Amino acid sequence: MLLHFVIIFCHNAMSRPTFYYDEKPVKAGGVLFYVTIDGKRHYLLRKGKKHWGDIGGKTEISDKSIMDMLIREVTEETNNVLFDVSHTTDEAKQALSNHLENTDFNLFYCEKAKYILLRVEVDASVYGLDMSRFGTHESTGKKMSHSFSWVQSVDLKTIHPRIKYSNFCHSVFN
Repeated sequence: MLLHFVIIFCHNAMSRPTFYYDEKPVKAGGVLFYVTIDGKRHYLLRKGKKHWGDIGGKTEISDKSIMDMLIREVTEETNNVLFDVSHTTDEAKQALSNHLENTDFNLFYCEKAKYILLRVEVDASVYGLDMSRFGTHESTGKKMSHSFSWVQSVDLKTIHPRIKYSNFCHSVFN
């Protein structure tokens, strides 16, 4: 499903861009992927320094839209291999863009964090791929360590605060 909302782009040379969703500012965002197996959802969570959460991050000056930011962040954090271990950066971005355009998803907004979150179902074949494909660090040069895991139930004590303390936390994992 293509996002149909008005995006207003504002930035100055010294700050990250701010986009707008429903007249609400967006400075960051992420995607929470899930698969449904035997009627139960399994969520793909990424652990950074200390919390588990969705796959995403902050806007950057190179981003032209919310979707640009989401696609860039997901491909960076998954080292381009969410759907296929042989993808180049451009192929990974195109595959994710195509998936988001052709898949229904739920959108959540956290006002306090100025964060937009998409909950998106992926094919069970993604669930079956080897988790080591993500590596232990982002390959973007940021040297950020990470790990990934599919989980069926979520321990809220370990979830990133931007989700844990948001108005949508319980809705996201239902």
